[in-house]
Amino acid sequence: MTDINNPVDLARENRAAAYAAATLWDSLSKHDNVDIQQPDWETLLSIPDWCFWPEDKRHALASTAGALFLAPVLRLWIDAKRIISARQILGDSLFDAIMQYQTLPQVVKQPSQKIPVKVLFLSTGSSVLLGSLTPALQQRLASLLPPPAEPLQHALAQQLAAEAQSLLLRLTAEYIATQEQEVVTQ
Repeated sequence: MTDINNPVDLARENRAAAYAAATLWDSLSKHDNVDIQQPDWETLLSIPDWCFWPEDKRHALASTAGALFLAPVLRLWIDAKRIISARQILGDSLFDAIMQYQTLPQVVKQPSQKIPVKVLFLSTGSSVLLGSLTPALQQRLASLLPPPAEPLQHALAQQLAAEAQSLLLRLTAEYIATQEQEVVTQ
């Protein structure tokens, strides 16, 4: 565990984060067949944690961020099949939490009914996550996510990405606490 008052621990943690980010950067360069100039330390340290997550976890975050952004129009859906699909993709507790969120933007236009819900959540979520990054990181890290929908305003994307991550962490913590409580009562 890192002691924030110990400069040696902080330096070690910063070096480890920078090394992991540089490794990710290099692997993306090879994956994209592009030779890009090495970034500076500030850029490497600004790569968000979700970039290091396994693909299924990144997609879950993207779906959550997309659903958060789309929540104002999801509340207006009357197509039972699309609602059931959204609930199955997100899970009951996450779907319910997103539908109850109060601090969501009202700038969403109604998406096409022809777009499958999973694709809609992933592409919109990719727009949110990529929009939360600097332009240099957006370009470099885009291959970690499904193709994005329309670009979003940076500040809005940052807010939604943070809220999506916070929501997933809160629900995960609640699930773990419930599981632990069940073990204790058995």
